Amino acid sequence: MTLACMIRKPVGASSWFHHEVLPTPSHTARLRLRRTSRWLSWPCAAAACLWACWLVVPAAAGLVSINTPAGLAPGDHFRIAFVTGSTTTDISSSDIASYNLFVNTAAGGATYNGSAVTFYAIGSTATVNAYDNIHSTTMNDPVYLAGGALVAPSITGANGLWSGALVNRIATDIDGTVVSPEAQGGDRRVFTGTLVDGTVSSTPLGSYQSGFFGAPGYFKASNGQATGYTDAAWISTGGFANQYAPSSFYGISETLTVAAPSGVPEIDPSGLASALSLVIGSVAMLEQRRRGTTAKPALAAS
Repeated sequence: MTLACMIRKPVGASSWFHHEVLPTPSHTARLRLRRTSRWLSWPCAAAACLWACWLVVPAAAGLVSINTPAGLAPGDHFRIAFVTGSTTTDISSSDIASYNLFVNTAAGGATYNGSAVTFYAIGSTATVNAYDNIHSTTMNDPVYLAGGALVAPSITGANGLWSGALVNRIATDIDGTVVSPEAQGGDRRVFTGTLVDGTVSSTPLGSYQSGFFGAPGYFKASNGQATGYTDAAWISTGGFANQYAPSSFYGISETLTVAAPSGVPEIDPSGLASALSLVIGSVAMLEQRRRGTTAKPALAAS
């Protein structure tokens, strides 16, 4: 648990508390009270702080270990996509790193084969397309949900993530939990700022709408629907959501590689040749000894 508060003495005070509030009979008594209050106030304040922190700071959740989707063989590549179960109203940043941080935090340090996995937000700012942010070209691999269902056989291409037609919608969190629709019964909103082809929309993340007629301004971004259809609406509904409508984000992992099963030793060709030579030499030596033992002794001349 993280200690989320700090204790400090009041500005201008010579110790932790104003120790001269009560009248004291002498200078010696005042000095004694100063020293005593300085040390006694510390454990009391610390105890109060710890109690407050215990109430407001939740313990960290357990790490999620990503499983290999069924049907993949050692050496195959794949990626995992998810929608954050937690929502946010903070879309004020125009820096894509802010949203990458959000999805990585939501992933909670998920691992694959014991190694931490990096995730990218499927979202666009005014200067960065989602297509580029998730490394569509260099990590052009099949996309799966955490539970193993196929989302798209690739990132690019006719049937890829950016084709406008998903095999399965991205409606589960990193632990495989299906996210719930909005409380009002609508589909789960997802901030994206992105068009169906992965490029930035006219309302990217970090867009600001000025107020008018005395109304305050607000931040907004185009949105998709996680619990809706598998067509283009997953990434772009054609509308937008503002900062007053809590929404989720999509995240997608870096490329993951299926490892060979543990306990299967790799064969070194050079070592195999050496071992084979040793076996052949040993067999030849044994055969030579066998022949020498079974040979008949020569007859002595009469």
